[in-house]
Amino acid sequence: MRLAGVILAAGLGTRMKSDTAKVLHHVCGQPMVSYVVEALRGVSAERIVVVVGHQRERVREVLGPSLEYVVQEQQLGTGHAVMQATEVLRDFPGVVVVANGDVPLLQAETLARLVEYHLANEMAATVLTAVLHDPSGYGRVLRDADGNVLRIVEHKDASPEERAVKEINTGMYAFNGSLLFPALTQLSSANAQGELYLTDVVEILRNDGHKVGAVAIDDPREGLGVNDRVQLAEADAIMRQRVIRKHMQAGVTIIDPATTYIEPRVKIGRDSVIHPFSYLAGDTEIGEKCCIGPYCHVRQARLGDGVHLGTAAVLEGCSVGSGATIGSLVRVGPGTVIASGMQCYSSDGEG
Repeated sequence: MRLAGVILAAGLGTRMKSDTAKVLHHVCGQPMVSYVVEALRGVSAERIVVVVGHQRERVREVLGPSLEYVVQEQQLGTGHAVMQATEVLRDFPGVVVVANGDVPLLQAETLARLVEYHLANEMAATVLTAVLHDPSGYGRVLRDADGNVLRIVEHKDASPEERAVKEINTGMYAFNGSLLFPALTQLSSANAQGELYLTDVVEILRNDGHKVGAVAIDDPREGLGVNDRVQLAEADAIMRQRVIRKHMQAGVTIIDPATTYIEPRVKIGRDSVIHPFSYLAGDTEIGEKCCIGPYCHVRQARLGDGVHLGTAAVLEGCSVGSGATIGSLVRVGPGTVIASGMQCYSSDGEG
């Protein structure tokens, strides 16, 4: 099975009230769109096409040259955005996964379930859905009496009865590439927003006699987009909880998860202890049986096994050998190498 991904990342995100494009705002130390890229790579997408618009050069700079980029000059809807990938993916002979760039909580396992369902049921289009207590603002997934997907209606276009539906469209889809791009040419802007909706492709394919379906997400939070600073903070908190839980389940003791900040790329060995108010960032690697903090700040550092960091030690871009001790209030800067077993204390002699 061959798989390609399309990431919609052209919007500015006016509700962020920022000069920075929405998808470049950070969640737990990384631009939120980078999590979507990682999820697609996690399902072995051989090609990833990013639809860019606002701050296109900055988005390219952040994500790097390994991805493909197409430009949406005017934001005329999600369907119009995917149309921009026609030239590069029209002849792609596999599944095309479409995802918004503002869903940082999306995980590869969820995309894998989406694609597996799509293939196993021989669908032309499969929508990733969620059931929300309050679905306000989201497109609703409409089904017939037998549970078959009929279409997706956007909130602004929905009737009162349709707005009562709790199942929402997360904005993530799996399509047969050979059917997606011809269907895009049938889109109409005759709707409340005057845009070309990607959601209408589902109904187009169904009316053409193709199978369309939906698979529900296990954790609805994965599909929630980030549109303002409040949602950004909420996503950041969920991501931090996810990262900390992963480390604890792998044998790391975190004394107070609520006051500990660990970014996703940090690696920590088993039987290490992280004390409250520690901040671990970047590509930091911490060995086994280390003791960190409290109040330590560690970024882009390499710590061997059995390293002890005293209160409020600051390490950045350095390497610390196994069994070394860095005392309280000691700062170790970029390029510094501390040999195994060394003891480093501040000038006042405090540990």
